[in-house]
Amino acid sequence: MGIFLSQQKPICPPALLEKASGRGRAITAIVGAGHALALESARQAFENGLIEPVLVGERRTIEESAAASGWDISSFRLKEAVGEESVAAAGAALARSEEHTSELQSPDHL
Repeated sequence: MGIFLSQQKPICPPALLEKASGRGRAITAIVGAGHALALESARQAFENGLIEPVLVGERRTIEESAAASGWDISSFRLKEAVGEESVAAAGAALARSEEHTSELQSPDHL
């Protein structure tokens, strides 16, 4: 997980989840999905019915991060990209496509 001033685990406020629920899943490019924080954010959003993730980054790193967290990502689309510039470009291309409705970036790509 990323480095924060607070040692508390980041969570999405229940009121925000309630407000967003029922709208259907947004197809969302998760840029830098191999980073634990980006993957955990995607997991929470998926488990709460908010997104259908498309994982963008180095396949091996994404699969290792998912396995370490115990999340089975085998049913999700994965867009292979290696290196920060390639990952950012792949995420931007997906965000521009009509197929995707949103983009979530890892802290390294903000």
